[in-house]
Amino acid sequence: MVKRLQTMQENKMLNRQLLSYLLHLESKKLANSTIKRKMTDIMEFIFHLDELRKAENEVTWDNINDIVFTYVRDGYFTTEDLDGSYGYRRSIYSNIRQGMNYIYEDMQDEKIVKELDPEQKEILEEISKNNWFRCSGNKNTGDVNNSIQTQLIEKLGLKVYFDEDNKPYVLSIDLAENIQTQAKHINEKLKILEQKSHGRHFDHGKFIVAEETYINTRNQKQKTYRIYKDMLFLYLMDTTAQGSKKNNLLQWKMDYISAFNFIEEEYNKALEKYVRLKQSFLKMYNVIRKENRNLILKK
Repeated sequence: MVKRLQTMQENKMLNRQLLSYLLHLESKKLANSTIKRKMTDIMEFIFHLDELRKAENEVTWDNINDIVFTYVRDGYFTTEDLDGSYGYRRSIYSNIRQGMNYIYEDMQDEKIVKELDPEQKEILEEISKNNWFRCSGNKNTGDVNNSIQTQLIEKLGLKVYFDEDNKPYVLSIDLAENIQTQAKHINEKLKILEQKSHGRHFDHGKFIVAEETYINTRNQKQKTYRIYKDMLFLYLMDTTAQGSKKNNLLQWKMDYISAFNFIEEEYNKALEKYVRLKQSFLKMYNVIRKENRNLILKK
């Protein structure tokens, strides 16, 4: 019989263990920022386990290692930056492993979460290239960006990222790989296009690029560029190919246009849903307000 991993037999016990873990970290004289990061990682993972249980997924002693690895591999964790690097993912895994092992240390002889094995390390290193943050994502969390990224990978094989303002962009290194050209040639052409459009007035459209970095196969930082929608389309319009590459380039142009149209459609759906919810709330609020007013008048 498989021993099911419970929520530490109710939240009260879990909260005591988390508080104990916090005191344990403080006793080690760690920096406040380090303690905050470790506590955030373990608490977000525990929340993730709750979400899995609500979706009727089994969380057991036997599969917890796989759950932690999948969580880190697929980017279920949340973060304020887009650093999905190999070291960053391994750090989160380590924080979760340490926290879970502390919380459950008296409940079994062996450590509940093991160290990463060589195969897992290799997988993390591979999927962490180019700072690609979410590899598959959690479709059940309601995260619009996450769902869009997942669907674009599945449908078109395209990586589209979102900046701090939720504006979609692609990286020149990914674009180069897709249309089979050298990244340096794309970067040079982007700077020329940006210089030509600089200073001109446009009622609509922002023809800009932003410098970014990615990790190459030698684990070195390399320069690339964020390409936003208008500059991406301008670049694609200005790019031609000959022979067999001509049809391939045309297909990639259509795929990128489809991708950004899809993003806009999904955002419009989300906005419409938000408006309906807001209207529903206001309607309910007004009904309650009127009922309260009537009670006051009667009184």
